[in-house]
Amino acid sequence: MASCKTCSGRGSLKCPKCNGKGAYYQSGGPFSGGSVQQCKNCHGSGMVRCGVCGGKGQLK
Repeated sequence: MASCKTCSGRGSLKCPKCNGKGAYYQSGGPFSGGSVQQCKNCHGSGMVRCGVCGGKGQLK
């Protein structure tokens, strides 16, 4: 089996929404302050499953 080139065999990638931080700043608008929100895409882990290999790290 060959390892996945997209995730380099790890099975996960850095989350594109929060840039791997697990949280992001959301502005509240012109009259209220913003807040730091947990990323809903990666659930705060900063990593998402590779879509090419399905998170297994290897291709058939």
